[in-house]
Amino acid sequence: MSETDPLDIAPQLSELLALEDGWLDGAGRAPERSGILWLATAFQQSFPGDAPRPHLYPTETGGVLAEWTCGAIEVSLEVDLEARTGIWATDGMERRASEERQLNLTTAESWEWLSAQIGGPISGR
Repeated sequence: MSETDPLDIAPQLSELLALEDGWLDGAGRAPERSGILWLATAFQQSFPGDAPRPHLYPTETGGVLAEWTCGAIEVSLEVDLEARTGIWATDGMERRASEERQLNLTTAESWEWLSAQIGGPISGR
């Protein structure tokens, strides 16, 4: 990926590091530095380099929301930086396309499952 690609993980996470408590109209907890650094390392070590990159956003509770749009399906992973877990959710145009699953992001199995979902049926590969 190019250093100027807006979906590069490292620059997006660097922007989240700059947030301070109250970033959301006086509310919103800033993500902990150690959690952001852990997530950066986890993406680097566990997420395939050729997989589509997510948009990363802060959550009001100090976590990170990763979002992918794949055709008519919206995919999100809400990461709890303290627990090192994520809630995976899909929402499609049809009710049967919706899914939710909790992932333990400290395990290779969870990252492999995530990679398969992003690089597999959702993106059409």
